[in-house]
Amino acid sequence: MRWMWGWIAVLPLLTACGENEPSKLADLKGLRLDGDVNPFERSYVQRYVYLELEHDGAECVTMSSDVKAFVNDIEVPLVIPGGVDADTGGCHIILFALESDRDALPFPVFDDGLTRVRITDGDTHLEADIASLCTPRTFALRTPADGVLRAGTEVDIEWLPATDELLVETVQVSRSVERRIDFRAAEGKLQAAGNHVRLTWPQLPEDWTGPATLWLEGGLHRETQPYRNPAQRCDGFVSCQVDCAPQMQLNLQVQLAG
Repeated sequence: MRWMWGWIAVLPLLTACGENEPSKLADLKGLRLDGDVNPFERSYVQRYVYLELEHDGAECVTMSSDVKAFVNDIEVPLVIPGGVDADTGGCHIILFALESDRDALPFPVFDDGLTRVRITDGDTHLEADIASLCTPRTFALRTPADGVLRAGTEVDIEWLPATDELLVETVQVSRSVERRIDFRAAEGKLQAAGNHVRLTWPQLPEDWTGPATLWLEGGLHRETQPYRNPAQRCDGFVSCQVDCAPQMQLNLQVQLAG
């Protein structure tokens, strides 16, 4: 889920309607957690926490006011409880949201430990733990140790933190400041195991020597980011996925030996 920040200003237009009775968590089947957070202070975007609660079934539901969400023990208000869209007849989403420039409420602290998400109505309790949610990601060239990429060299790239699931589809290299792609190793030539990506460096043109920039891509058919951070614990949900706002693109400085 990648929400456009600030859009909650239109909430008055999303008033839940319909005659259905408010639902408790136990009334819903196949509950799935889809979240997105941004704890970073940036000039062009506010801090936010968005938690969407999805469920099976075509019938629209409106959540009871007893249903509350917490992130690291800070409450995230239920801003869209579901219900029927009066204009389209479709169902509104169920969304908990907290925006730093809109809500005069405490904001959760995201450190390098576990981020705990809890949704409860007093009777049913759903919990998810995500490790290193907003920890800066890094990767390093473990081999060759000298950072010089030669034809036939076995290249080993290590990604941290190791709890991430790698979604790398390409390793890309540019010799220019403009990051024009000179070389791309596609998924079929990569070996991904745990938090490592390995490949045998190919023969490049002889005049391709000197400094270059290397980076990883998730590819066009997966998330743009080359990783996914799976939940360490997902109790009461069918699935849990919470993402942190993407960092600046990571890259390595390497040396090409032609």
